[in-house]
Amino acid sequence: MQVLPPQDVDIHTYSCYNDYKSSTGGQVKHNKKLMEQNNLFTIAQAANACGISRATLLRMEGEGLLAPVRDEDSRYRYYSTLNILQAIQIYNMHRLGLTRREIRPIVDTPDEIGSVIEKLESMRDNLSTIIAHLKKRSLQDPSEVTELLQIPETLCYIKVYELPGGRYDLRQYLMETISEAVQAGCRLNADRGPFMRVYRPDLAEGQFTPGLYRYYFCVPIRSHPKDCANIEAVQSRQIVSVTWHGRVTDLPDRTLTLAEEARGMGLTPSGWFHVILVLLNAPADMTDERSQILQLGCITE
Repeated sequence: MQVLPPQDVDIHTYSCYNDYKSSTGGQVKHNKKLMEQNNLFTIAQAANACGISRATLLRMEGEGLLAPVRDEDSRYRYYSTLNILQAIQIYNMHRLGLTRREIRPIVDTPDEIGSVIEKLESMRDNLSTIIAHLKKRSLQDPSEVTELLQIPETLCYIKVYELPGGRYDLRQYLMETISEAVQAGCRLNADRGPFMRVYRPDLAEGQFTPGLYRYYFCVPIRSHPKDCANIEAVQSRQIVSVTWHGRVTDLPDRTLTLAEEARGMGLTPSGWFHVILVLLNAPADMTDERSQILQLGCITE
């Protein structure tokens, strides 16, 4: 019975391989001399050393990311120690979400990896944020963290609500806006969390004035259909930010003190506030306070 060739092996090569198998009684005899002289390993040995499958090694070769040695007679693959180290590195980069196009410069032309470095740094920062949030959820770090941040410009799907300037369920409106963005065909930006912005000059001045205010709920996206409405690029702004684990109903009181902290740092509150609510695999009833981390930002001039 003739086994079908792997997808990444051309028919001519595979025909030679089958002829070689036939001449050796159906079994491939490894070129031990070649292996010993060049310190090479079989695909089974290489796959075992890397902790990955043979199919993964073949896929790397098919993508042009890995070049094992080929025996001229049998066309059998042999892997050097360098090949094994490269395979491990390529596999780890695949796991991080890098594409073949992004990995290739790392393998071929290290002087052209600036964009890859930027992406990895962004992923590192995002991972650091997730770790910090998880620590707060597990109450390993119950403290508040106040810092000065630069929020980058972000393309968003935006929905505006007119709400009373008091206590309300921030989660409800964020979830509704996310649902609408998905229904509209938007591709969400996994590197940026949904947020809300509101103009409250009363809070910036240290007082609370009852009334209706326009709350802008923003869902970061990567792309959207051409006819999609409610799309806007939210401009980059500097904020004094505080992050803590707890109840969202603490928001109005904490906003007043954050504006005071901004002035204490020599900054001028603009009247705009930026709120990020992180939901960490929240339970079905959404009432478990451990499932939410709140980041409140006072946008400054």
